[in-house]
Amino acid sequence: MISLSKIKSLKYLPYQSTAFRLLFIGIFIGILSGCSGGSRAPSHTYLFSTPQQPLKVEASRATNLSLVVTTPRTATGYNTQRMAYTRQPYELSYFSYNDWVDTPGYMLEPVIISTLEDSDGFLNVTSNTYNQTPADLRLDSDILALLQDYSVKPSQARFSLHVQLVDIRTGKKIASDIFNGQEPIAKEDAYNGVMALNKALEYVLGKLVDFIIENGAEIQPVSKK
Repeated sequence: MISLSKIKSLKYLPYQSTAFRLLFIGIFIGILSGCSGGSRAPSHTYLFSTPQQPLKVEASRATNLSLVVTTPRTATGYNTQRMAYTRQPYELSYFSYNDWVDTPGYMLEPVIISTLEDSDGFLNVTSNTYNQTPADLRLDSDILALLQDYSVKPSQARFSLHVQLVDIRTGKKIASDIFNGQEPIAKEDAYNGVMALNKALEYVLGKLVDFIIENGAEIQPVSKK
């Protein structure tokens, strides 16, 4: 038989204390968060765009070169679907509810291919992933910066791309360069930042087309129409 003194002592058990109840609630919430995966659901996703007007190459400068484009590599900090911005030097932050639709390298590859194809400056342009035909040149690239910079006034969108052109037959590097695009951001929000970044990208793509035409001029095409 349980004594009366033991029954009275039940009110002093740990689960009766306020601290214990708060601890239990915290653990319960943590379990629920874990079950949901703690995933962050972006409310907006964005893409890179091809130039509004094709970056045409003059007929006199057009080549019969076949190009293979590899998937661009991306520098640390930008190799993510999260959209980066900064408000002070050396600090990189990310928007909470605005993301890229894919990682930057996978978004940029088809944009580069479409831009080069639409330029009418080359015999054909293909992805390294799907290429099954002889090609003359390989284009490798690295995204060095993809950033909305709010540490300056006016705010700036910055896109930086390192490119390298390789002769496929010899495996030798023909040329390399870095192109930096910069455009003011009309309003300090993610959408206007993306608009500015795409303008900066268009500038870089124009430089890229000229770079390949100029440095591929001495290459004898192996492909025939």
